[in-house]
Amino acid sequence: MSKVNKRTYQTDIGLTLQITHDEQGIAVYIPELDIYTCADTESELLDAIVDITEEYWLQLQVNPAFREREPMRQHYFYYLNTVIPALA
Repeated sequence: MSKVNKRTYQTDIGLTLQITHDEQGIAVYIPELDIYTCADTESELLDAIVDITEEYWLQLQVNPAFREREPMRQHYFYYLNTVIPALA
């Protein structure tokens, strides 16, 4: 039976990181944006989190038809009202 370690962190920019670590690697779920990513190590996971959140934000910015659908519309406004101001 595999050992699974789960942790939850609240970031300073308003994102929750639900991290699951097992012998296959590390995965993270960000519920505010409903996105997942994974990596082999924690340092790779940090890069993957930055990449996925940046890529999603860029997709929301450049594709108006995409961001008009739910839940992407809510995610777009979450970036605008919570994440982006916290980065300033």
